[in-house]
Amino acid sequence: VTMAERFGHNAVPAEQEEDASPLRAAREARRERIRMLEQGLRTHDEDRARELGEGTVPLQWPGGPSFLAVAPPEPRGQGRLHIDKRLHLTSMHASHKEAMRDLLIGNAVLGAEVGNRPPSPRTLAALHGTSVVAPTSPTGAPRSAPSSPGRRRGYVHSSKLSALDAETLLRDAEGLLQVEVGEDQWCRVAAQLSTKAYDMEPLDVLRAVRVLGTVVLGQRGGTVSKASARKEIARAADHLIQSLTARLQDEPLDVLLEVLETMSDARVGSQQYLDMLMALILARHHRDCQALRSDVALRLATALGRLAGPGGLRLRPKGVGGPQTTTSCKLMDVLQQRIVGGLGTFSG
Repeated sequence: VTMAERFGHNAVPAEQEEDASPLRAAREARRERIRMLEQGLRTHDEDRARELGEGTVPLQWPGGPSFLAVAPPEPRGQGRLHIDKRLHLTSMHASHKEAMRDLLIGNAVLGAEVGNRPPSPRTLAALHGTSVVAPTSPTGAPRSAPSSPGRRRGYVHSSKLSALDAETLLRDAEGLLQVEVGEDQWCRVAAQLSTKAYDMEPLDVLRAVRVLGTVVLGQRGGTVSKASARKEIARAADHLIQSLTARLQDEPLDVLLEVLETMSDARVGSQQYLDMLMALILARHHRDCQALRSDVALRLATALGRLAGPGGLRLRPKGVGGPQTTTSCKLMDVLQQRIVGGLGTFSG
């Protein structure tokens, strides 16, 4: 008794077995062709290895010339990394090597220039602890530096600017607002202030932004007539204020308000930067519900109004859509409540 008969299944009819026999024969013929093809490929590899090994001493056996052993075919599988990922990693390592090479070459060139440059008398005097005697004229009076139009106009050489620290450079830039300075000089000052962005405190950075914004707006410090020069100075001011992005997380509310007022005075900043400030101010309110007092709320509303006004950057305190809009609207509601609640305390 078969299993089919025991469980009630009928055996395959004879006509179906006759229909299945051609298919079985076709499968067997296909397997035989594949086997013969693989055998032919292996025979070809062995013959080629035998031709390569003929006449070589290590492959010569007493029974005759032998052939190199052919490695069995390796199973092919899908790679662990996609081709796009591998190309990205390859290009990334290549750019990293090029950047490292440029850095090393730059350091080598700068080191050679510093080594070949003799120290100044003032530097030698500082090292030895002595003072430098000013050169004298034939009459015995101290010799003064020759006067030039650039010196009379408050011109400061770029090499001197590069050697100044951040505080000195900022004071010199504020002093240049009182004189007539050319646009080339202001471009050099803006570039030097940009390099000192992360060396200055947040309030000093805001001072530098106000200086450059005053120059771009043409209020003081000379006339910057070229559009390219104004654009370069404005770009430096934007770089300075953007350098505060990561440093404003732990700053008090007064500094955040100062940033908003600087943006409105210098007309620098973007909508994304304003959205970030609105989120930080709302976080300060959640941390301390008394932080937004009535006078602070009025100061904040004034700064936001100047940013959104016709003469400002026309930024939107409530946002332009997206997840940040909800946060900005919450702060505007709190601001309105504080201003309405403190109307009796405001004085004309």
